[in-house]
Amino acid sequence: MCTENQDIASLGSKDYNLIYELWPKPLSDGLIRFNFTRLQKQLKLTKDFQLTQNYLDTLIDSVPDLIWFKDVRGSHLKVNQSFCDTVGKTKEDITGRGHYYIWGLEPEEYEKGEYVCMETDEIVLREKKTFLFDEKVKCKNEMRQFKTYKSPILNNSGTAIGTVGIARDVTALKNIQMELDILIQNMPFAMLITDKNRNILNVNNRYLDIFSLKKSDLIGETISSFQQKYGSIAGGKNWSLHKTKRGLFLHGDNKIFRIQKEKLIDIFGEVSGYLFLHIDVTFEDNYENKLIQAANTDYLTKLNNRRGLANFLTQHTFQHQTTLILIDFDNFKTINDQYGHAEGDQILIAFSSILLELFPGNNIFRLGGDEFLVILLDISDRNIIEEYAQTIINQFKAKISGTTSLQNASVSIGIAINENETLEFKDLFKRADVALYESKHLGKSRYSIWKYIDSKKILL
Repeated sequence: MCTENQDIASLGSKDYNLIYELWPKPLSDGLIRFNFTRLQKQLKLTKDFQLTQNYLDTLIDSVPDLIWFKDVRGSHLKVNQSFCDTVGKTKEDITGRGHYYIWGLEPEEYEKGEYVCMETDEIVLREKKTFLFDEKVKCKNEMRQFKTYKSPILNNSGTAIGTVGIARDVTALKNIQMELDILIQNMPFAMLITDKNRNILNVNNRYLDIFSLKKSDLIGETISSFQQKYGSIAGGKNWSLHKTKRGLFLHGDNKIFRIQKEKLIDIFGEVSGYLFLHIDVTFEDNYENKLIQAANTDYLTKLNNRRGLANFLTQHTFQHQTTLILIDFDNFKTINDQYGHAEGDQILIAFSSILLELFPGNNIFRLGGDEFLVILLDISDRNIIEEYAQTIINQFKAKISGTTSLQNASVSIGIAINENETLEFKDLFKRADVALYESKHLGKSRYSIWKYIDSKKILL
């Protein structure tokens, strides 16, 4: 409005409310330019503010999560479209209103503070920093679960004047998690779940029962650090890991579990975690061991057979300081022919008991018929070996003494010692066989030791 000074004096308060600009006459060119420049700046600020509001509205409306701005009293200043869709109200309905109206709470629920989220707002305003909250909100007569980030809004002096919140509705994920947990808990075997870095996220009760643990003992641990501590924290039980060609196995005092690892793949085809199944294979393992033992054991004497010898050789490195004691019965065929195979079997069983008293069972083998082999690892002392051989002969004589039908029964022994040579088993066995033949040739019921001297075979 451009007018004379006397007219300005006659204006009332209502008139001032209707006037945007008041320019008193007369106007100079400089004053006109100043006022027009000021008006242009104000118009630009207004347009910039409106454009910024459009930017902000476009940004928050493009986000699928719920976004809102509140003042310190809890009144909503601005919300995005996702917020409106969730509560079923327009932005005009929400602006300036509080939680009670927007979420449709009953008066008694609001008074009790249930599902209001006021406490978390107070924490953010008091601490003046961002927090992440798990919040349950009642919406349209149903409960919703939100993961909510809340931050304070500060003025230029650093005073908190409101809050901004971003909430993701994780109700569906929470329901899926509950269903998954029910599935995990009802699995017939122990189960452990980790993230992609193998940090333990969850276990079922069967797992906790087996290892006598609490869930707090596991959550946050890495699977490798926990496995290293199996023996010390798993209820005091002696657990140990064994990796074989058939997989990874966990052995306890009376249980064996096969650990089966499965990848958890996300929608992008990337590994997001791992599932470790602990499958009880105790029965299968025991049955398999019995089959293996039966295949490797002589039925009559319960000693290792030739198959057992083959397995023994694969499990032990053939090395220096190894001795073979090869034993064969004298006149055994005559005993079988005169007194029957039943009598011969009893002799074999009795002789086996003598060997078991002298040597570890894993080192004794019945090669077939009346032939036996003892393998001594890390023993090459001739005096010790000779004492063993003579003891075998003497104890067998003592065992059959007083039995008329066995007066002619005896054993002959051939010994081969690998002191410092590099020999295969078959070569050392040939030497023991030659020594055994020599014992037979010299009159039986004796032992002979094979040895090379100056490239000539000498039997001692």
